Amino acid sequence: MNRNIHKDIVADFEMGGVLYTTYFECKRYNPRRPVGVNVVRELFSVLQKECVDKGVIVTTSYFTRDAKEEVKQLNGRIKLIDYDELLQLIRQ
Repeated sequence: MNRNIHKDIVADFEMGGVLYTTYFECKRYNPRRPVGVNVVRELFSVLQKECVDKGVIVTTSYFTRDAKEEVKQLNGRIKLIDYDELLQLIRQ
């Protein structure tokens, strides 16, 4: 497993009496350097191994097409937030 996945943020929340955990992985990349599919696969592997409910990858860049396709196959377990969406969230 790549040591790049180190859980920058761990968030626990309760909903309906059930505790959920989300791992956030933050990638501060140059705008010309996209986050690739390997980061998605590595985070998913950590989620599986540690029995974590969800993961979020946030970047100052964008995601490759392969990364986006991989996430579509994971049934909502991982969310991707790129630079444009991050700016929208900050402005809210």
